[in-house]
Amino acid sequence: MSPGAPVRLRPLDLRDAPAVFALNRAIVADGRGVVLDEDELSLERTEASLQRHLDAGPDALVLGAVAPGPGGGLLGTVDLHRHPLRRLRHGAVLTIGVHPAAQGQGLGRRLMQAALGWADAAGIARIELFVLADNARAIRLYTSLGFVEEGRRRGFCAADGGGWVDDLTMARRPPGGA
Repeated sequence: MSPGAPVRLRPLDLRDAPAVFALNRAIVADGRGVVLDEDELSLERTEASLQRHLDAGPDALVLGAVAPGPGGGLLGTVDLHRHPLRRLRHGAVLTIGVHPAAQGQGLGRRLMQAALGWADAAGIARIELFVLADNARAIRLYTSLGFVEEGRRRGFCAADGGGWVDDLTMARRPPGGA
């Protein structure tokens, strides 16, 4: 992907599960910022996860970033789902993934901005996400979009080659609230 390429954002549906699976495999194979191993991925798990998000209806957003041209591949995804409990409905959890070949070119920011815009329009005041503490690029992106660190789970993830990596809870909160 070249900078400024006309990548299209569009809602995903269950027919996109094979493309989401392929994207997730590429992200996991790259090995940065992930908690999954390749043998923990399957098309069936991808379909089930996508279906759960789609079943949330208007309480969830599931977007894909599609490369330009005929047969354009899936370059990234973002999903945001509102908490189902009444006292927590002001909040949502966000997950994002960008193909390693498309990272560092503004696609993650574009996906995040689309999700945050949707959340604002839906009246979602608090958005939280989780990120491994060694994923500096992602943390810079999230911080630049108003997310702050709220907590740290020490030694949460086993690192390749030994050792442990902390997991951060980050949130974008409204001024003076939530």
